[in-house]
Amino acid sequence: MATITYRQATMADADAIWQIIADAKAVMSIDQNPQWDNGYPSQKLSKQISQKVMRMCYYLAMKLSQPQPYGKKRM
Repeated sequence: MATITYRQATMADADAIWQIIADAKAVMSIDQNPQWDNGYPSQKLSKQISQKVMRMCYYLAMKLSQPQPYGKKRM
């Protein structure tokens, strides 16, 4: 059984966070959802993501196939 854990995002995760946003934007476009039309969110948001990561505002949910010892990070 897979385990879902949460950890605080770090600057090493910033590109992956942006990719999640880009993927969501593509799905919204396919579904004809106009919420993120006209270039939003743009790469300008990347700076805001970095700032929020540095302020420890983001957490990541991680699906693990095997439990990990406490404190051991798995990417």
